Amino acid sequence: MKIQETFRFNKNDFDENGFNVSGKHFEDIISEWEVEFRNSRHIFANHLFANSSTMYLLKRCFTSTGIEDYGMDGEIDFNTNLEIETYSKRQTIYALGSRLEWNIDKPLFLIRDDKVSDSTVILEFILNEDEKQKKYSLNIDDFEENGFNKFNGIFILDFINNCEEDFHKCFNPLFAVSIYSNDYTMDMLLNFFLLLQDEDKKRYSEFLLFEGAPWYAIRESQVEGNKNALIIYDIDSSVKNGIVLKSSSHNGFIIQRHPPDDTKNTEL
Repeated sequence: MKIQETFRFNKNDFDENGFNVSGKHFEDIISEWEVEFRNSRHIFANHLFANSSTMYLLKRCFTSTGIEDYGMDGEIDFNTNLEIETYSKRQTIYALGSRLEWNIDKPLFLIRDDKVSDSTVILEFILNEDEKQKKYSLNIDDFEENGFNKFNGIFILDFINNCEEDFHKCFNPLFAVSIYSNDYTMDMLLNFFLLLQDEDKKRYSEFLLFEGAPWYAIRESQVEGNKNALIIYDIDSSVKNGIVLKSSSHNGFIIQRHPPDDTKNTEL
């Protein structure tokens, strides 16, 4: 699953230190685009695609030893990039550390793709799932119109919270980042939520629904240690009589973090 937005600028406006004619640093402009993406899509971008020229402009924003290359090769996969670097005298910077509030220092992966036009940056949210997943049995027809189970009295969102907690216990330290089910189950789940009173909606955390292609919804996790993290709810027609929770992780790469005196967070 991926969600994408395109941003354009004029590379000729920037000097050798990454400042444009208005005195704005290119790195700060990227942070502004992150905010725009977050405000319009209600999720944080985690990948940045740009060509070699734009990556070189980004490199000029940071102190360099001369051996750094910004962005992994978009033509090959992540692990192959890491393997190639072990035989190289160059050092690849794989990601920027985000400066956005609630997302501070989370990786914004840099993908070098020369098919992207000059003076263009593409921000994407891509759900990179690993093999960690677990299915939980659920018969949505056991729940009444108000979302309570006819047989055990548990509310549907409490059931999902319990599944998240169990998933974390099974795969600690990983948390679930996405929840999948068929379209009938997801439609019923959202209908249950819409029928809640406002105070209960707040207690269980709002769903933010996005229609079109792709369909997806976002809800904040209620699990201790993962609260405020955004969970993707998406449709997978292959999931029958239940929900599937999945995790995601990346390890072993270099993130370009901001200088110690750069404590400014960009507010949403």
